[in-house]
Amino acid sequence: MAKGDDALAKKKNKAIRKRNRRAGVDTTEFAEGVKAHKRRRKLGTRRVCEGMCYSLPTPEDPFNERKKRSKRKAALDGENNADEQSASRKRSRRTEIGFDGKQKHSEVVNRTTSRAMDGNQCVNGMKDNKAGEKQTDSDVTDPVVLAFRVALSAIWEGTSAVVSDKNAGGDQEVVGQLRKDVSQFEWQWWLALAQGVDVLGASSNSYHARAYVVPAATQIAAHRHTNGLLHKPIVLFLVCSREQALLVRQICKPLKKALDIQSVSLHPGTSLKHQLDGLAVRTPEIIVATPDRLCQLLAVQAFSLGSVSYVVVDGMDDLISHGYQEEMATIKGYLPPRAKIGILSATFPVEVVDITRNWLRGPVVRASSDLSCPAMSACITQAVTVVTTEEAKLSKIKKILEQVWKKQEADSCSGKVLVLVRHADQFPVLMELLQKQGFSPQALGGSPIMQSQSREGRGIALVAQYDQVIDMSMLANVEVLINYDFSWSAELYSKIVAQIARTTTCGRVETLCTGAAALQAKNLIEVLEKSWQPIPHALRLLAQASSLLHSS
Repeated sequence: MAKGDDALAKKKNKAIRKRNRRAGVDTTEFAEGVKAHKRRRKLGTRRVCEGMCYSLPTPEDPFNERKKRSKRKAALDGENNADEQSASRKRSRRTEIGFDGKQKHSEVVNRTTSRAMDGNQCVNGMKDNKAGEKQTDSDVTDPVVLAFRVALSAIWEGTSAVVSDKNAGGDQEVVGQLRKDVSQFEWQWWLALAQGVDVLGASSNSYHARAYVVPAATQIAAHRHTNGLLHKPIVLFLVCSREQALLVRQICKPLKKALDIQSVSLHPGTSLKHQLDGLAVRTPEIIVATPDRLCQLLAVQAFSLGSVSYVVVDGMDDLISHGYQEEMATIKGYLPPRAKIGILSATFPVEVVDITRNWLRGPVVRASSDLSCPAMSACITQAVTVVTTEEAKLSKIKKILEQVWKKQEADSCSGKVLVLVRHADQFPVLMELLQKQGFSPQALGGSPIMQSQSREGRGIALVAQYDQVIDMSMLANVEVLINYDFSWSAELYSKIVAQIARTTTCGRVETLCTGAAALQAKNLIEVLEKSWQPIPHALRLLAQASSLLHSS
């Protein structure tokens, strides 16, 4: 009995669906390819090969004999191959951690992530695992943890391969720098984001871009786990130049194959229409852009930044020196208030500090590439005042305390005030002055009589001698440091300044100098210059007078 047209169509459609399932039609790549093909067809920009229904001959196969197998044999081979491929995929999924299906990544993943899970270190949702402790099943199946591991492996291998190709036979130091293990700066950056706070990074190394690209994968994985696969910008990287944008984009490329994370670089040098057409096809999850081009695209509503949850400003000092202050303020207005922000800068002059404080208003975690005073004291204002009499010294410290008190009342800050003195006999005068200003004074290492004079106030003020051993954890909560009658070494000054205000960008150091500080004036000027702080003219005169005395 002959079959009708409906039955034949039903059978044909069933075969098509079966063939599509084997070809992976349910994957994201296939769906995006179909959508892109449809857009190109409507715009009349289809590729030439897309309109062909036959295969062109080649020099190796001029008569197209390679395609002349029977349909029956092809169908039988297809069924056997499909069974073998499905079994191999299941085996690979059991042994492989990542999403890229490459067995070679497993060794790198185990080597790099073993350090992440060691010593109570967690990265964006990872549970604390001490050295030698066995991981639980929930750690392995967590999509955020998996995304971190795969991104770490893919980016480290990708950057090493790219630099090896570009520097073949050339700069071997750069290759060795990229191939070394994860630096302390990168761990500090990742742990800060794991705590859910903003990051302030002081680094002049361009290869630290890997530090903020890896957490982008965890942010996107968390967004997909919560909201599904929505093609919206989740991560924004702001850079200064076209070259830097291409470098960061090159580091992000391995995420496409490993985790299906699309990235794009938006910068001058490419036509605006070309970038608009590309964004119309698919909006990427990661955007690497210069401020000027990003503002142009936001003005024409090419996309929205309302879904961005992770922003990094790489090279804030370079952006300010190129005159991007207005563009940075405009971009800040487009960002949602809940977005996590990381700022990288090699130097921190006054202009950079002001804009950085505007971007980072909440608690922060500092990440430094070295332990020098300029890197550790980033965004800490250091002011020096030269006084000649004791009355002028007390008047100046009174004005400083009034400013600090008003700021604490306005911002509801809980930062402490630390006053360092030269002699213990200066404690009673300062304790009385602090009480009059509304602070709760506490003398570190003082006598019981001094401790009993403390009153309950909104702000805590500590008074200590400069040579007294002070707990570093206590210094981390100090927001304002007042060096009363400064005369100690500049080395001790740098050590203390590098340890204060570790969770805020509003740190402040006020130093009162008299003639007794003339011997340390020159060294103090060197410290201030390295930290990009203004030098008062009176301090330079004090240093010149000291040098004349030594020469005579």
